[in-house]
This record gives sequence, C-alpha cells and structure tokens, in this order.
Amino acid sequence: MASRTVLKKNRKDGAIIVSTFPERRIFSAVARNLIVDKHLCACINVIKIDSLYHWKGKLEIHEEYLALFKSTRKRVPALIHEIEKIHPYEVPEIVELKTNRFSKAYLSWLDSETSDYLDALQEDNEKNLARNKKMRNEK
Repeated sequence: MASRTVLKKNRKDGAIIVSTFPERRIFSAVARNLIVDKHLCACINVIKIDSLYHWKGKLEIHEEYLALFKSTRKRVPALIHEIEKIHPYEVPEIVELKTNRFSKAYLSWLDSETSDYLDALQEDNEKNLARNKKMRNEK
C-alpha cells in the first residue's frame, strides 16, 4: 500500500497536456485517435466549461470542452503534433502543465499504456527496413 502513496520526483516521466474543443463529438474523435489508435496518452479527462476570451478584437463567450491528456514525457512531442494536426481551432490551446510528482503506480500505468504499441511499431519498421535492405543486396 505504501507504494501507492510514494510520489516520484522525476520531471522526465509523466505529463499532462491541456486543450479545449468546441464540441464533444470532435473531442471524442480526437480522443479515440490518440488513445486507441496511436497510444499517445493513457487517459483523457473532459469537462464541459464556459470560456470567455478576446478573439479578433471581440469578447467571445462559448461553451467548450476542456481536455486533460495524461501521458509520458517521451510521448509529449508526438501527442502535441497530433493534437495540432487534427484540432479544429485556428489557434488551438495546447498547454503542457509542468509537474514533478506522480504516484509510482500511476506512472507505471501511464508508461505501460503509451509505450508498448509505439515501441512495437518502431521495432517492426526497423525489422522491415533491414529485411528490405537485405533483399536489395541479394539481388
């Protein structure tokens, strides 16, 4: 039980990315792509919010969906790239919250949910490249 409450102080491990979306259905498509298809984050929380902001000289007031993407530091660049690529806003909010404390158990879960799939894909790509190179050399 003690391992659940011990906090790890390593900024390189866990990450939280925040973004907002105009509609739940858009967020749902993004979430499915990032969690199920690409394994770039282990969990995403979404909260319906009211946003007030200036946009092109005018005060805007809109309902939005605030998303908290929970991942590992090594997946942050790819996660941000994917959010930018598929985000519907002209200027999307994409913010990395800096934190240096995650429980060991939670951090272990984040790592297991975000690494296996992408590491296996990279390994397969490397094997295919080596196989193709070998076949070309044999010709």
